[in-house]
Amino acid sequence: MKSEGGGVRKHYELRAWQNAMLLVEQVYLVTKIFPSEEKFGLTNQLRRAAVSIPSNIAEGAARGSDADFLRFLYIARGSLSEVETQLLISKNLNFVIEIQEIQNLIEQTFAQLGGLIKHLQNKKMTYVKENAPTYNENTSRFTEDASLFTEASSPLMDDASPLTGTPSPLTEKDFQHLVKNAPLFAIDLVVLNDHNQILLGQRKNAPAKGYWFVPGGRVFKNESLEQAFKRISKTELNVEIERHQAWLLGLYDHFYQDSVFGEDIDTHYINATHWVKLNATQIQNLPTEQHQSYSWQNLNEIEQDKTVHKYSKVFLPALKRIQPSSE
Repeated sequence: MKSEGGGVRKHYELRAWQNAMLLVEQVYLVTKIFPSEEKFGLTNQLRRAAVSIPSNIAEGAARGSDADFLRFLYIARGSLSEVETQLLISKNLNFVIEIQEIQNLIEQTFAQLGGLIKHLQNKKMTYVKENAPTYNENTSRFTEDASLFTEASSPLMDDASPLTGTPSPLTEKDFQHLVKNAPLFAIDLVVLNDHNQILLGQRKNAPAKGYWFVPGGRVFKNESLEQAFKRISKTELNVEIERHQAWLLGLYDHFYQDSVFGEDIDTHYINATHWVKLNATQIQNLPTEQHQSYSWQNLNEIEQDKTVHKYSKVFLPALKRIQPSSE
């Protein structure tokens, strides 16, 4: 976005503003399942507080002094605390089951707002890039860097913690040892189309061989959740999806009496099950390494179909609170 003078309005590059915008989307999604009598109660309060956060960051960044910017950042942080408190109230009232993903986003935004506030308080809007100042009192604009902006070198660019190395798949021997002695952590993808039907694939490999199952995959060592989500969605759906584009339904245990190595080794998965909306045009040339065929099925059909594995049904109660079943 350009200002009238041709410069970039830097709130678009602030990670705090970007995360606040994601938070607004997530708050609107989660409040869809709130009771109708909360339309003018918690639903309305949460949405208004969430919208206030990026709005105040943007307005403060566009003001003519760092004092104004600081004042609006405090307002944004107050609204963020309001969202956090109201989400906890909603969970205590059983309006929502899982808020950990939103909570993580709130904590990240708190930290990023705190960084901005601290530097404005100290009147030292200078960040490491050739010792150049990042805030100009005359133009009320930031220069091109600052660790608060989303350049490749920015420590606030990624939601995940810094990686200790390159994501590394295991050798077959090491993987067999892992399956035998420890649980595996995986991401399942509940893909819904415009008719609220779920995409299922018929598995070619153990465990759950022959059953209809949602796509998914294991997280590798040294791989952040963001990296894993993009890799698994690309491998399983031939579509690269960002984790923030999906919604966490919950964590589920999967216990199997067999494994890819045969019936002598059982398998324990801990699955982070996410749902995401995709239309038919977005899913083409589905991979066949793990599934021999694919089918779109209604929620009610899945519940009754014995060829659909039970672990592709455990999330249905949570999903039905968000998406109505399609007859």
